[in-house]
Amino acid sequence: MKTYAYYPGCSAKASTRELGLAAAWLARRVGIELVELADAGCCGSCEIKAMDPELHFMLNARILSLAAQRDLEILTVCDTCQANLLHTSRHLDGDGQERVRIVRKLEDAGVRYGRTPRVRHFVTVLSEEFGMEALAGKVVKPLSGLRVAPFACCHAFRGPGATPGSRDTLDGMVALSGATAVPARTDGDCCGFHVLMANRDLSARAAGKFMKRCAEMSVDCVVTTSPLCHTALDIYQRNIEAVAGRPLGIPVLHVEQLLALAFGCAPREVGLERHLVSTGGLLRKLAA
Repeated sequence: MKTYAYYPGCSAKASTRELGLAAAWLARRVGIELVELADAGCCGSCEIKAMDPELHFMLNARILSLAAQRDLEILTVCDTCQANLLHTSRHLDGDGQERVRIVRKLEDAGVRYGRTPRVRHFVTVLSEEFGMEALAGKVVKPLSGLRVAPFACCHAFRGPGATPGSRDTLDGMVALSGATAVPARTDGDCCGFHVLMANRDLSARAAGKFMKRCAEMSVDCVVTTSPLCHTALDIYQRNIEAVAGRPLGIPVLHVEQLLALAFGCAPREVGLERHLVSTGGLLRKLAA
């Protein structure tokens, strides 16, 4: 059993607690031990980075230092958390003067920053450490007949914290589950999360382009690697419907939930009843 420093981020502990349930179930199923980083704080999403870049680096350097103290790699379930942690580690490792200045400020706050630990998203760990063939061997309830639209978070493939191949990995996980991956997303699509609190109509218009396309392509559900995308597409789907001028009712799953279902978990074990958009029709289709 391999052990990871688990950084759930804010959403998996609050607004999308079902993601935390699914991650824990999936980790047990594949033989991963998750050691949660206690009192790790927030990565700052993108909002703190925009207002105070130095504070952003310090927040994320502190999280990295907590994992380094345990000599563990960080496993996260949020693309934005991963991107911020990777951006920070690459920045500090690539800029000697900046590293010295940030490290000294951290020391003044009682934080020791030394070795930079590796950071990967849960699905990347699954893909790279286990391999698709071994994971396919754990599928006991193939999600055959399910039409799933993968929605990779923008932060996974754009910007200084992006990781190559992340979109292909999500597509691969959908295929591994036995479902059919429907290419509903275009490169210009965005969930609109980061403007949600400032302008809900603009956020809904951004997400609506993708969601309307999903409806036109008869998608059964959307699956994402980001709890922030999930928030915009599931929790605020009524806003999208209002702007789109039509009902949608498309469930949005976390990829950890999709895999857990294929690996044999019960829907309540991964919190499918917690979604704002009902997953009832989806589950009935799977049962049939």
